[in-house]
Amino acid sequence: MDTTLDILPSPFEGQSSVSQDDYYDSCTLRIPSMPVASKHKRSRLAKLINFAFYACLILCSAVAILHHLRLFTVDTVLTGSMRPGIQPGDMVIATPTSTSSLRVGQIILYEPPGYKAPISHRLVFVHQTASGVIIQTKGDANNIPEQKVKLVGKTAWVVDGVIPHFGYVAMLFKEKNARLLFLLIVGFMIITIGLSAIWSKGNNAD
Repeated sequence: MDTTLDILPSPFEGQSSVSQDDYYDSCTLRIPSMPVASKHKRSRLAKLINFAFYACLILCSAVAILHHLRLFTVDTVLTGSMRPGIQPGDMVIATPTSTSSLRVGQIILYEPPGYKAPISHRLVFVHQTASGVIIQTKGDANNIPEQKVKLVGKTAWVVDGVIPHFGYVAMLFKEKNARLLFLLIVGFMIITIGLSAIWSKGNNAD
């Protein structure tokens, strides 16, 4: 059996007004490009993540250095003896102060005799002597003050600030699993920032 193959006529036969180039230009598939606004949004998000990460890194480094130099110390309040001003779970920030400048009404961080951890209580008695300073403290919510003690050394830790509820976070980071989780989060953030930077450069190149 003979097979006949029909040849379709060229679209340009008999059309002198349409050139071949014009015909193929009209058949070109146009792929819409990515909106510029979307690129800008992702770029701003990447920059914001970078800024937040590096700001947190610088802040943590500064805190660690200052704490290592003993320019300040922190402690978590475990009881309600200083209510209502200081609540359980708050973190107190104390700086070293000369014992000769201690005054009644200041809150100091120290470990009285018989206590197993430091406390932050208010000074209710201060007496300077040639051999040292004798103090007595009392919690704002307590009825009975601690016994009088003589401070050893020339400096004492005076409470200058309180960060509400942050003491719980500090206590959590004393746990090994919590520190491991923190390191994993930091590693994830570093990888995310790196990928965001590569993505941003690729979009800008396009």
